[in-house]
Amino acid sequence: MAICRPNIRSKAEEGDFIFGFAAKSLNPDNPLIYAALVTSKLAGGEYHKERRYAGREDRIYQFNDGRYIRRKDAQHHFPARDLVHDLGPGPNFRRISVLLSRDFRYFRKENSCEYKAKFR
Repeated sequence: MAICRPNIRSKAEEGDFIFGFAAKSLNPDNPLIYAALVTSKLAGGEYHKERRYAGREDRIYQFNDGRYIRRKDAQHHFPARDLVHDLGPGPNFRRISVLLSRDFRYFRKENSCEYKAKFR
C-alpha cells in the first residue's frame, strides 16, 4: 500500500491485518476486496528512492534532486496536489510510509457480501 489510505499507512505496523472494501460509489454492497498481513513497513521515503521498487505501478513518486516529484509515466493520482495528500507536507513527509505484504489475498468481483449479515 503505497499511495492509498495515508492514515492507515502511517499508523499500521508489521503484523497488522488490513482489509480493503469497495467504495460505495463503486458497489453499494461495499464488498471485501482484499485482505493483507503487513509483513514490512518502509519509512523515510525508501520505497520512492530505492531502485528495486522502480518498476512498480504504485510507485508514482520518485526522489529527484532533493525533492519528491510525480513520475511522468504514473497512472494514478493525477493532480499534482495529491503529492501532499499522499506523502504529507515536507520536509518531514509524515505520510510517506509504505506497507508491503507477502501474505495478500485479492478476492476480485466474485466475493460476496454475505459476511455482513453475520456481523451487523
